[in-house]
Amino acid sequence: MYKVNFYADSSGSGKADLLSTQTLSPGEYVEEPGVPDREHFVFTGWQVEETGDRYDFSENPTLPAIEGEADITLNLYACYEQIYYVHFMTKPHTQGDEQTKVVFHTSAYTQGEPLDLASVNDLFLKEGYLSYVDNEGHTITTKAVERWIDAEGNPAPETVSEDLELYPVIVDAVWIYFDMNGKNASLPPGICSCGGS
Repeated sequence: MYKVNFYADSSGSGKADLLSTQTLSPGEYVEEPGVPDREHFVFTGWQVEETGDRYDFSENPTLPAIEGEADITLNLYACYEQIYYVHFMTKPHTQGDEQTKVVFHTSAYTQGEPLDLASVNDLFLKEGYLSYVDNEGHTITTKAVERWIDAEGNPAPETVSEDLELYPVIVDAVWIYFDMNGKNASLPPGICSCGGS
């Protein structure tokens, strides 16, 4: 018989607690249990204590035959990877203006993951933070995000290693739209930028 124990340190205390145990015969499948959430961490898989290998449930392996009469204990530990949250604000940072900070988007990153500012810039534009509606109901875009900075004015890092609050540096811009076989397109705002505000 096999005794498969599942452990997880869901509190971050450094001590893994027993979640569940499965008693199985050779030829049976190990069923993956639910995993408790852990704040600021993402679950990445199960590690076999005896070998240090990851246990791959996607292959759905059956337990092999046991030589002799001894039972086998298999201990699986939940693996977590720390994640960091990057909060993107709707407007430039103003000292002493903590009460009016508004987050328009939050992304989760793992340690050392590249910061994806291009997607955030596109979303910032689509959400209308760079536009206004004129008297005829047309949406007019006269601004662009030049870069993102933290509250101290430091540029956004290339990779993420901590929680961040980032603020847009918004500049005046001329957006040039053109038609390509019926599809709208625009020049990148970095090309069209014509001054700060």
